[in-house]
Amino acid sequence: MSLSFFRAALSGLLLATSFTMSAQACDFDDADGPDVALVLSGGGALASTQIGALKVIEELGVPVHCVVGTSMGAVVGGLYASGYSAAEIADIFVYTDWAEVLGGRPPREDQSYLQSERSADYLTGALIGLGDDGIRLPGGIRSMRGLRRHFRQLTFHVPLDADFDALAVPYRAVVTDFATGDPVALSSGDLVQAMLASMAVPGAFQPREIDGALYVDGGMAAQLPVQMAQAMGADIIIAIDTTVEPPAPTASPSMADTLQQLIRVSVWRNRQEDVARLDGDDLLLSPSLEGLSTTTFERASRGVAAGEQEARRHETRLRAIADLAAPRRTRDIARTHPAQMADAELRVINNTPLNDTLLSARANVRPALEDDEALLSRRLNALTAFGALGEADLAQDGQGLVLMVDERDIGRSQLEGGVRLSNTFAGDSTFSVLARYSRRPFSHHGGDFSLSLELGTTNGLEAVLQQPFGAAGRYFYEPSLYYEGEQIPLNIGDLRVAEFWDQKAGARLRFGRELGDWGVVYAGGEMRRGRTESKVSLLGELDPLVYTLAGFGGGVRVDTLDHVSWPTHGMALSGEAFQLYSIGDEGSDTVQLQASALRAFALGQSHLLASVRAGEVRNANDDPIDLITLGGFRSLSAYAQNAIPTNGYVYGSLEAYQRLDRTGAVFNMPVYVGLLLEAAHVELDILGPGEAGATYSGAVYLGLDTVLGPVILGGGVGEEGAGGVFLHVGGSF
Repeated sequence: MSLSFFRAALSGLLLATSFTMSAQACDFDDADGPDVALVLSGGGALASTQIGALKVIEELGVPVHCVVGTSMGAVVGGLYASGYSAAEIADIFVYTDWAEVLGGRPPREDQSYLQSERSADYLTGALIGLGDDGIRLPGGIRSMRGLRRHFRQLTFHVPLDADFDALAVPYRAVVTDFATGDPVALSSGDLVQAMLASMAVPGAFQPREIDGALYVDGGMAAQLPVQMAQAMGADIIIAIDTTVEPPAPTASPSMADTLQQLIRVSVWRNRQEDVARLDGDDLLLSPSLEGLSTTTFERASRGVAAGEQEARRHETRLRAIADLAAPRRTRDIARTHPAQMADAELRVINNTPLNDTLLSARANVRPALEDDEALLSRRLNALTAFGALGEADLAQDGQGLVLMVDERDIGRSQLEGGVRLSNTFAGDSTFSVLARYSRRPFSHHGGDFSLSLELGTTNGLEAVLQQPFGAAGRYFYEPSLYYEGEQIPLNIGDLRVAEFWDQKAGARLRFGRELGDWGVVYAGGEMRRGRTESKVSLLGELDPLVYTLAGFGGGVRVDTLDHVSWPTHGMALSGEAFQLYSIGDEGSDTVQLQASALRAFALGQSHLLASVRAGEVRNANDDPIDLITLGGFRSLSAYAQNAIPTNGYVYGSLEAYQRLDRTGAVFNMPVYVGLLLEAAHVELDILGPGEAGATYSGAVYLGLDTVLGPVILGGGVGEEGAGGVFLHVGGSF
């Protein structure tokens, strides 16, 4: 029985029982030689070795008549099938910022100011959804938003309804049917969605929905999809395998270890079955994976070299295949640049509560198309943040542009939590637990309703509605109700002379306009009632101060920082003025002024942060209303949190810090070491008109960027021996 007859019979059996694909997509005219299939396994960052091997395959003139890939192998295969050379794919893998692409969240500088302001509260960001069916947990620990955007930029020239047989090389992306566990070879449709579905590792990413069916990583059913290539009619298979044999399980494994081991065993088992399907006409390449793992994307260049080395070991066999195989049948595919479609009709596929007109106006993609792809990516990121969307994507269908927006998997209602902690290990500490319920988008025109709670040293409750309006949602109004109670210490030198409990409750109304994605200007009014009373006092008996204030004011804020805690570039500016009038016999008219400027600079491998800010609270009776407090990290770090109450101050600091961990790694916790120098001029009229003085502080620290916000452990020194070791968790500029 001939090899071709056997393969054809096997293909028919496979098609009849398991797989969804076009028949014999790799079986051309056998008269001019056998057809070669390239089979690429899954393996995450290990796919870089496949690229190296592919470079040698191209160099030796081995024709590839079809390509089948699983997981990240499907990405390599998809790029190759869409017209990229192996050298171009290698550059893509080496120079892509995979930490950002796999991060899922839009970069901070791509969000509007209002969204950046919201995210600075240091709630964990670990969202839990609330729906009619109860609690909704995220489908995966990571979003595919960044991956989808990146792959779309690379394959924009491939239309949404592509026939994968009509690509430069016939192509299949192997996925696992989430309902049945069967392998499926996707043969048409959206190339990007096919690649994403093929690499949707259970637990890491949410299953991908395509034409009503849910799919997960193809490696769960066909890690090395030899059977798919055989079903397509291939005569010779070159399989490049990066599968890692599962290690022996440890005693008492954790839940995460158990899940990971089950996935590894399942993947390895089906891989072994596919390797057994290879015969003497086929070639299995297994590059060295030393020093590499599925997450070491920052070592892609090393992986490419390892793949080249493995292919060189089999150069004689590859040359023989090149001499024997049918001629190359690749098709040239024009790489349509988005700018070429700037005038095309825009169609919106809207799977969110937001209206189509708002989405189109907010995205404003046409100027971005005419400019550059980076601007287009920023626009789509901003749209995602504005509407609390799951994903936003711009593609073409051969006729025009298609803007696709999807709702988050957890729905519109969500819960967040977090903590704030400050401790000097000398008796001064503050601690608060944070919780927030929010509904986003609030209406068909966007918006955000939130109810926030803080319990601990400071107690607070706030309800805020932020509702955009206007064609692109750039204008907004923001009514809010709030209560806040906090402890304010009063120190003279090292002596604590009093502790006040300050409470206030009131209502605010703010109107404003966003300034691009980098700022906001606003004006509004406020009315509140407050009570300040001493809990402990060495100054004699102090009567409680009860007051009612109402007034108005406004301000402007600008923020282009790329990170709220340890920025590498950007700046933050703000200015605000409010006039509050006393209502009733107690209290007095109050003026509140504040201004700040902060700028981040690069200095070789380190970064500098220069900051200056000033604030003043003035009222006719020198009442302790709305006292400003200094103390704590980046606010005279040698002193305890809120240890320095003041009516007015000017503060300046210069900070240098450097990241210590591998900056290119995908899954890691950033670690920083820093040096901070601070100075301030402080007034306190409660002790007597004109009481003022200058103070200084210096600190060194080790910082971690965690899901709870920054965690900082350091030591500070102030005037007259003040200072010591401190720990801060949470907090922001």
